[in-house]
Amino acid sequence: MDFVYVVDSADLPHLDYTRYINLISEYKRDRIRELKPRSMANSIVSDLLIRYLLELRLKAVRIAPKERGKPELWSTGHSPSNLQFNLSHSGSLIACVLGSEPVGVDVEKMRVVERAESLAKRFFSFAESKMLNQIPDPEKSGQLLRLWTLKESFFKMCNQPLNPRKISFAEQQTKQTFEMVIGKRLCFFEQLKFGNYFVAACGGSKKAREIKKIKLADLINYWETRESET
Repeated sequence: MDFVYVVDSADLPHLDYTRYINLISEYKRDRIRELKPRSMANSIVSDLLIRYLLELRLKAVRIAPKERGKPELWSTGHSPSNLQFNLSHSGSLIACVLGSEPVGVDVEKMRVVERAESLAKRFFSFAESKMLNQIPDPEKSGQLLRLWTLKESFFKMCNQPLNPRKISFAEQQTKQTFEMVIGKRLCFFEQLKFGNYFVAACGGSKKAREIKKIKLADLINYWETRESET
C-alpha cells in the first residue's frame, strides 16, 4: 500500500452535504438517496475524498463497481487503471487507502460490543478467542474491534469470501505494522488509532509511505473552488 488518508465528517457538523450530491457519480447518487443523513454524509465525503486524491494522480478516470461490488478505477480508454483504492467508514470517520496493488481498509468506532465472547467463537480463531477470554471485560470490546479491522482489511483486499476463523492475528494484533504470509500471499498490515477509531489497512507492498488526516474544511474548499470555476 502507498498512502492512507482519513477524514472526519464531524469536523463540520452543520455542513449541508446535499449541496455536493451532484458532484459525485450517478451510480453513487442512486445508491445513497434513501440513506439516513449521517450515512449519506459519509458516502458523499467518501466519494469527494477519493476523487480529490485521484485528481492529484490521474486525469479523466471513472469509478465503476467490479465483481462483488468492489469499486475499480477505469481510465478514459475504458481499461482498468493500475492504481487501486479502498474505502471504509464508521461513525463520522472515513478512511481511504491507495496502492499499486489490491488494497483493503477498515474502520471501526470504539464501542461496547454485546455478546463479545459469543461473536469471538463465531468469527475468530481459537487462539484469538482464547486471548479475548483472558482480557478484562472493560478492554474486551476494544481488542475485539481491533482484531476485526485487521480481518476485514484483508478480506476487502482479497475481495472474496473467506473463513475469518482460519486467519489468526492473535500474535500480531498489538503491533502497529507487521507482515504475514496468509495462504501463499505475503501481506503487509498497518494499524492506526484516530481518537475513538481503529483503522487497519492491508496491501501487498510494505508499510504506507504516508498516513495523513485531511481536514474536511480543506476538502470542501477544494470542491467549492472547482465548482465556482466551472
